[in-house]
Amino acid sequence: MEGTIAASGLRDVIAPATALVNEAVLTASYEEMQLQALSADKNAVVTTTVAIDEFDAYSAETSAIGVRVDALDAYLKLVDPASPVQIRTPPHSDSIRVIAPDLVVNSDGIDGKNIRQQTGWTDRQDSFRFSCRSNARSLRRSLEAADLCGPSITINADRDDSVEFTATGEADDMRCRVTGDVITEHPEPPVKPTYPVEKLREMHQSLYTRTDFLTFEVNIEGVLTMSGKHVETSAITRFALAPLSSDS
Repeated sequence: MEGTIAASGLRDVIAPATALVNEAVLTASYEEMQLQALSADKNAVVTTTVAIDEFDAYSAETSAIGVRVDALDAYLKLVDPASPVQIRTPPHSDSIRVIAPDLVVNSDGIDGKNIRQQTGWTDRQDSFRFSCRSNARSLRRSLEAADLCGPSITINADRDDSVEFTATGEADDMRCRVTGDVITEHPEPPVKPTYPVEKLREMHQSLYTRTDFLTFEVNIEGVLTMSGKHVETSAITRFALAPLSSDS
């Protein structure tokens, strides 16, 4: 692929993946560019998709290549956010090439087969879903309090006007309701899954300044999906997180 976009726009697409992984598969097609990877422990997936309309110029044949998203994100921080940046991948270049007015970076691509990718465990019927503002104080407070309390957090959506987060540690326990602009739906009887709170916090932190609203969906096996539409680029990032087993 070969495309031109503002440095801040490219970073807006790249940065969310760094909450989970250092490497991701970049797939380019005639309609969109997508980044996807599976975390090292295989219990979380990140997917960011951006339409070609967000690029000032774009051309691509369907292709996929592994990229070091942590390094690319770090390089983009060095570029003026408003500067146009050109990104090239094979076959338009023999490497991943990022060209800014005052910086040129060449990075060897990674064989996409060597990068963990989604395996299908996230594609199941939803048990419940809820939406709230990305920067809702009650959501941030719930995640921070749970992190102080212990390593895991439980989600309970048994009401139509709020969602309750709970955590139990060795000496403390906490519960906090996320309210305000909360919309819940219960296609199936709600489950009460538990997740690693540190990873859920990192996922939220990567999106709460990039999106206005977040949608959380939990399927009948307890897999949590958190997704949001970016304000700057209209990209959509979707995180999926598997629940902790009962003996964790």
